[in-house]
Amino acid sequence: MKYRIFAVVVLFASSLMAQSNPTPPASAQGSGGPIFSFHSRGTFAQFFSFQNNSDVFLSVSRNGEAGQQASTFLNFSSFTFNSDGFTDTFAFGQIPNESLRSGGDKRVSLNVDLSQVSSFQITTCTFNFTNFTFNCQPGPFGVVQVDWVQDGNFSTHLLSNERQQFFQFTIHTQQDSDSSSASVSGSVTGIPVNNGFGNIGVHHDTQMEFFKN
Repeated sequence: MKYRIFAVVVLFASSLMAQSNPTPPASAQGSGGPIFSFHSRGTFAQFFSFQNNSDVFLSVSRNGEAGQQASTFLNFSSFTFNSDGFTDTFAFGQIPNESLRSGGDKRVSLNVDLSQVSSFQITTCTFNFTNFTFNCQPGPFGVVQVDWVQDGNFSTHLLSNERQQFFQFTIHTQQDSDSSSASVSGSVTGIPVNNGFGNIGVHHDTQMEFFKN
């Protein structure tokens, strides 16, 4: 029963994201090779939240394979509708390892000031329905502070080959992981996160590839 509930939650969150984000032309959907890739074996946490006309998706992963230097990867997307149009932000890159702290399998905390991470990439695009202008620029490079606490609602083992299409990027993920549901609180570059579909767990062998739309 818990696995069935998880499937419904994932499908509902995916449906919201698909409805919110316009589909780029077929010629722009992840053509060419990946612009960035990341392999993860270690702690991860993610969530999807929708409130006040904004949806936010965030995922953070640790790679701690034996014999290799540890690394931590963060990506997130926010999409906001307003009366004149919409604003879309997409961000990805490596962050300092100390930004992600884990309390066993019960709690995960993320705290990073992206203005201090020079290699991190953030692009915000704004479209205005009134005059049909479209503008993209770097940023905002603010603080991301999120806490996950396991709530015991469901747990799952996931083997998947998934392609998520956002407004600016497409993410191809091949995932082998175990996770449990979690409550979520915090903020992402000024956007408050007080509820959402969250989970924390461990990647056993997960590969992520990012394509520019």
